[in-house]
Amino acid sequence: MGKIEQAIDRAIKRERIRLQEAETARQMVAPLVGNIAGMDSAIEIYSHALKQNGIAPGSANISGMQAMVRMLLNTTSNSSSDTMSIATDATPDEDSILSGVNAPRKL
Repeated sequence: MGKIEQAIDRAIKRERIRLQEAETARQMVAPLVGNIAGMDSAIEIYSHALKQNGIAPGSANISGMQAMVRMLLNTTSNSSSDTMSIATDATPDEDSILSGVNAPRKL
């Protein structure tokens, strides 16, 4: 293989990696910002998703931005409204059968 063919093969390989990274980024940020169109760089896609969620990505590389997006996805999924809420008060309602009953105290 000549030098030109090797250069072409390297360029094709880099382009395939870039496209795969961009597709991975699109899939990862879809729950946060929906489908992304018009951006063909993984860094642009991650940066857009982070900015839309109030995070300044700064000059982080692809791996750093992926980590920030993963943390953002984890925090948004943990704060869903499907989680059960717990009682924050210990006093029963007035119409409860327990109203007027004193709870035993621990020593």
